[in-house]
Amino acid sequence: MEYPTDTMRCRACLRTTPPSQAKSFSGFDFCRRCYDALGLSDLKKKDLKEYFLSLSNERNKRLFEALTAVASRFDKEGADSLLLMCIQAMGEEGTSPEAILTFLLAAKALQESEGTAPLTKVGERTLINMSAKLAHELVKKNRAPLDDDLPDYEIVKAYVEQFKRDCSTCIDVLNHMDPSSYVDNVVEYLNHFQDMYDLMAAPEEVDLSEFQEGVLIECSEDLSEVISDHVGSEHICTWEELKEIFEELKDDFMEDRIHLIIPEDFTYDDKISLLVGEGEIFLTDKWEELKEAIHTENGERFITLLEEAPPFVLERAAGGMAPLQQVAEKFLPENPGNIDLILFYIYTLGELDKSEETIAFLEKKVSEMPEEILLLADFAACTIEANQQEKAIEFLQKIAEKQPENSSIFSIIGQLYESTDDFRKAEESYQKALDLNPKRFHLLGAIKGAQIAAVISDIEELFSQENYEKALPMVDEHIDPFDISTFYYYKGVILSRMGNPREALTFMADYLDIFPEDEDGWMEKAGIYLELGQFMPAARCFKRWSLLEPYDIIPLVW
Repeated sequence: MEYPTDTMRCRACLRTTPPSQAKSFSGFDFCRRCYDALGLSDLKKKDLKEYFLSLSNERNKRLFEALTAVASRFDKEGADSLLLMCIQAMGEEGTSPEAILTFLLAAKALQESEGTAPLTKVGERTLINMSAKLAHELVKKNRAPLDDDLPDYEIVKAYVEQFKRDCSTCIDVLNHMDPSSYVDNVVEYLNHFQDMYDLMAAPEEVDLSEFQEGVLIECSEDLSEVISDHVGSEHICTWEELKEIFEELKDDFMEDRIHLIIPEDFTYDDKISLLVGEGEIFLTDKWEELKEAIHTENGERFITLLEEAPPFVLERAAGGMAPLQQVAEKFLPENPGNIDLILFYIYTLGELDKSEETIAFLEKKVSEMPEEILLLADFAACTIEANQQEKAIEFLQKIAEKQPENSSIFSIIGQLYESTDDFRKAEESYQKALDLNPKRFHLLGAIKGAQIAAVISDIEELFSQENYEKALPMVDEHIDPFDISTFYYYKGVILSRMGNPREALTFMADYLDIFPEDEDGWMEKAGIYLELGQFMPAARCFKRWSLLEPYDIIPLVW
């Protein structure tokens, strides 16, 4: 979370601080508590070493100096804990290069430290928050303004190039860090990130003249609808007619980042079929053959068809999903280990909403092929959807007894436990998976998440029993004065229910200072003000609640 520097917000714990209570270090605001805990009155600016000096400029030099000064108090071994936090963050969906750069700059500053004190929580938070601002400025420096009039595909390409530059900045920092398995892991992740961005940026090239092998074009549903409106969902034409159709729609395809290659010197005399599904287009000159082949008695020929044509074409050739499912089922006994046929059969069952049959089939196949991760994942997803997680857990545990070294099974069991809110068993399963494969660092985040969820689940249970006295020590165990979290909300609720509204208000105010989008927090804060007989502040809290939930009449009534 980023804040303007002219607000009195502590750079360590992020609390809003009254100007009279703020202390400044190297031009940055700190609350008195964090200022004293960091010993900032004794710290002086540090001359930047070579690498940070190469990154700094007049705008950010002071921030680099502050970062390295704070880092200089702590032992360089603390860098590993920041790199570990980086790896945990990478396991979460949608982690940006800027977020990764935040951890790397903080870790690099610690690696340059000659201090001896262990890294404290307030030190960790300060380094991360300072690095977040630095990372933002370094990334912003590489960004050029985008022209709003550019076509969508050009805007996507420009964004991808920006993200790739951000990845390169991260890799540059890593190249200047002390080597370790953590560093190698982050480099590997970023290289994968860049490869993914390359795929996103490059328009898909489609050579229409390759229809004899079958040409599948995956596109947006909007584009497939445009083509269907233009020629219908099943159009038979000559090569010249096909060229005309696609030349006319070339710009529409480019908007979908699909570059059509239409060779002028290519000729073809027979008919070509243009088949349109939802978000898919298929070109073939073998449509009639496909319709005949779908009813083949040759299992190998049918399995070959799975590679030659997409499912929507096979469904149309078979006359519907139900007949197609029956065709696939017919060949399973003679091809019991063919993963393509198995996955296709599961797909047909899913399309027909046959969840019970799907689960029974998957259960059988997983027991026969426990090493197939795709089958394990499908089995878990189907049982969660059908609310049969307990059955799946029991079954997978039996598989795990036969394959005790298969970390993926324990990871999936952990996900199933988590979906049933059994967080302690989820943590145990994730830990087993990590013990079996220590390089799966992302499981550290899953373990930590399960631990916190287990504690919150216990607190919520005690709340339902109105047993606030027992809940209080559980919350206090997770209260950190330098890291405001969900536990501040629970502490505020407990103190309010136990008749201590003034202290409750302090915790709830801190919580909403960091999490202002939580309507439950504003509801509780309003209730605390009512306990204190302060009706105007209560009304303002109800108004904030109403702005977050505009269709909820309750805060308006209050």
